[in-house]
Amino acid sequence: MNYSTKFSETPAMILAGGLGTRLQNYFSGPKPLAPVNGKPFLAYLISYLEHQGLRNFIFCVGHKGQEVRNAIEPLEPKGCKFHFVFDCETNNEKALGPLYAIRNALHLVPELMWIINGDTLLKVDYKKMFSEFHNLSANSLIAVARTTGSKVTPNSKVKNAMVMDYSKTDSDGKAHVDGGVALLGKHIIQQYRDLNQVPDLFRLLVQTGNLHAHCVDELYLEINTHQSLRECEKKLREGQFDESFDCYH
Repeated sequence: MNYSTKFSETPAMILAGGLGTRLQNYFSGPKPLAPVNGKPFLAYLISYLEHQGLRNFIFCVGHKGQEVRNAIEPLEPKGCKFHFVFDCETNNEKALGPLYAIRNALHLVPELMWIINGDTLLKVDYKKMFSEFHNLSANSLIAVARTTGSKVTPNSKVKNAMVMDYSKTDSDGKAHVDGGVALLGKHIIQQYRDLNQVPDLFRLLVQTGNLHAHCVDELYLEINTHQSLRECEKKLREGQFDESFDCYH
């Protein structure tokens, strides 16, 4: 399928509804707002995406979603646009899943969208990934990183730039992990209207032979635990994440 949407027009759907259960002894707020060197983690992700050239941000929020909005809305960079959608009918109801929120925002999507985890930070060249998507004539493309030599559990089997198997619970035969960045055609979300979880969508795309892989060199930074949050702080503070990115500008 051919897409005419330009890179700068492609919105970033940021999944910012994490509960942060394993951080509760350290931080009781919404997970994407966990403090990293004195700033909400989400602030670094926004700055990095702006640095990459993205301008349209759609935050899919759930747990304490209004708190996320109140904290992030004032951070809107000049020339960028923020939107917020909830993964439930109202702010007080049980979360229905990020794909539910994304479907509520499809009127803001031209043809393509990025789907980006709001609790990870992956070093990836977004423009290069966008070009690869078009070169492959793909409908869906996810960034993956090798887990060899790390403590990260792999969830993806990759062969010839295709994801051949994807599972969050079974690591057998797998050597890559989903990096939390995906580029998809809008029609993919419309096609699977009965799904509300992103991993379920990826598994179906694998089964139909439609999930391409964009391999990156390094694992993501993440804030799932207090320890990983501290490691994230250290790498950002010491400039070990991406030498081209000044996270304190």
